[in-house]
Amino acid sequence: MKKRILARKTLTVVLAIFLSSLICTYSFDYIESLTYDARFRLKPFAKENNLIKLIAVDRKTIEGTRETGLTLEEYNKVLEKVESLNPTFVISLIAPDSLPMKSYEQTLILRDIASRLKNYIIHYDDAIMKGEEQKLLSSKPFEFLKRVPGVVTFDKSNFARDEVSRRAYVSYQDYLFLQPMVAKFFNGIDNISEYRGNFLFKEANQIYINYQRPDTYKKMSFLDVMNGQISEDLKNKIVLIGYDDKFTPDYYIKTPFTRDVVGMSKLEANAHVIQTFIENSGIIRTNQGINFIITVICSLIVLYAVMNLSPAKGLIVIINTLFGYSAIAWILFVGFGIAVGMAQPFLAVFVCYYFFIPYRLIVEARKSWELSQKNQLLTQVEELKNNFLSMMSHDLKTPLARIQGMADIALAKPQTLSGDQKDAITTIKRSSEELTEFITNILDLSRVESQQIKLNLQPKDINKILEETVSKCRYLAELKNIEIVCEFEPLFSVKVDTELMRQVFSNLVENAIKYSPENTKILVTTEEVDGMVVVQVADQGIGITDTEIKNIFTKFYRTKSVKNSQIKGSGLGLYLAKYFVELHKGRINVESIPQQGSTFTVEIPMN
Repeated sequence: MKKRILARKTLTVVLAIFLSSLICTYSFDYIESLTYDARFRLKPFAKENNLIKLIAVDRKTIEGTRETGLTLEEYNKVLEKVESLNPTFVISLIAPDSLPMKSYEQTLILRDIASRLKNYIIHYDDAIMKGEEQKLLSSKPFEFLKRVPGVVTFDKSNFARDEVSRRAYVSYQDYLFLQPMVAKFFNGIDNISEYRGNFLFKEANQIYINYQRPDTYKKMSFLDVMNGQISEDLKNKIVLIGYDDKFTPDYYIKTPFTRDVVGMSKLEANAHVIQTFIENSGIIRTNQGINFIITVICSLIVLYAVMNLSPAKGLIVIINTLFGYSAIAWILFVGFGIAVGMAQPFLAVFVCYYFFIPYRLIVEARKSWELSQKNQLLTQVEELKNNFLSMMSHDLKTPLARIQGMADIALAKPQTLSGDQKDAITTIKRSSEELTEFITNILDLSRVESQQIKLNLQPKDINKILEETVSKCRYLAELKNIEIVCEFEPLFSVKVDTELMRQVFSNLVENAIKYSPENTKILVTTEEVDGMVVVQVADQGIGITDTEIKNIFTKFYRTKSVKNSQIKGSGLGLYLAKYFVELHKGRINVESIPQQGSTFTVEIPMN
């Protein structure tokens, strides 16, 4: 048995490892991205980073400059207003050399303003390779402009392939990008390997952006700033200037929060990227080894549930596993910025469940068939046993009746018998009576188990039944010099099956005599309490221990104190008594103290 259990456990582990290995050979990037994005959407609200300020060319600006359009002159006015408030960085996502200008003088003004700003950078929305630095240079007369790549990637041909921006470049071919370059000024991180969650992909060091919710950063309108209506303190701040007109898709990206084509502007996205670098709060994605271990654990739980638990309990365990792991993944993400893999463990759960449930159903069907066959065989055996007991009991009763009759005839003429002969015939008579009682109990047991007993209810005085029972038992009591004391209260007639109740009371009184020492008393009482006829038989016998009382009414049960004694019994009397009492909708119980006596109480409803 132990070897079979060990073999099953080993097989379960091997199957879990095999399925996990098979599942983990595939990345399931798209499914993983859905669970990744869901964790972002379930993040609590975050406070705005007051270090970064946004100036947006919004719908209000477009409408306000409709006649001339956004020109270098308007751009210079805004830049001049910003410069006067002494920011640390001014990052422009708008290329000034792409704006129309009315005169060459505007170029000189821009050069002058740029020279006064501490750090004025033009965001270059592309990556460059070694030897391509000329792409960052502007043609005359804008050669003074400083361009720096600041790419926010999107999953187009790699990873999830859903065009959602989740990653930002740290460097490409050792060329440091704009966002970490700005962050270095504030956090002092010089070694790119120190950035949290940093990983290498196609010669590019990247991190996963720790996005906050859309509109976390308040935006100032480009038009308001141009008119001197600046609502924010820009001193020592990072100022980003860009488009956010809620109309042009090229100015926007898709994020984990929204797939809307104008859900989040590149202007705001760059603020999230810069904040991620400054706080060094990039998301850490667990590696394939950890994902494999988690997948194996989930597979083991599901396989155990499917193989060993009932379908309902197994389903509860599987659902709790899914929700529990989801809760752990969310806590790790929100609390520690760790994104554990969820696609592979979830797929392992579903694969294990749907692949092995049919196997479990086949096993259960086979067990059910085997149990059905066994039950059918047991039913046949039980029927044969009952028929045999019934036949043997009836056949034994006839010769026993003859023996008792002959013994009575012989004892009727005591003058013809010697003392020894009289004692021998008396012993024969008692033995035949004991055997008759045993056979009667066996017959009653057969009737009980075949449910053939039907009550024959007739009005009867319980006191009369008890008087008849006690009268028949007095001879046995006198042999042990036991006194039977009866205290009966007057009772109304109750509808009972007289024969069954006589059998109940006879069993209780005879047991009291059988298990009581000589020269003791037995008290038999009746009374009416709360609509119940209460009959009690109390003795001063050997008693019953607390551990044995709970089994005393069990079929064939006999207490340890009498098994090795000369007291005979079948262990059926109390079982039948309980059954007959409960047929009358009553109840029977016992209270006992070892070596002091027992009190059996029978309660029969008046109605």
